[in-house]
Amino acid sequence: WIGRLLAIPSFEDIISEHQQRSAPADGGPEKDFVDSAAFREFKGPDGQPFAIPQKGPGGSPDLRLVMSLGFDGFNPFSQRETHAIVQSTALYMVVLSLPEHLRYRQEYMFLVTIIP
Repeated sequence: WIGRLLAIPSFEDIISEHQQRSAPADGGPEKDFVDSAAFREFKGPDGQPFAIPQKGPGGSPDLRLVMSLGFDGFNPFSQRETHAIVQSTALYMVVLSLPEHLRYRQEYMFLVTIIP
């Protein structure tokens, strides 16, 4: 799934541009989690801020991906009423490093499993 995403032309550029936007002014509204001080100050394994891509061995910046694992329950029988309560749960992975308008599009999400 990640390999398929990385094969999309401009995928890495979209993420890099989104992560390198300037932070809101002090006291200004945060429009996304990448605007928060907690995210911008979060340290990676190298002790440097994770949100700021570091130069890799080839001189180009590392790609820093932030993922989310979420779930949602749904009635597998659509909207038909049944006497029994039936629910299935889907587990998804989302790339939070993408801008909000792309983040939850089906082509960028990964359906991990469905639990009956």
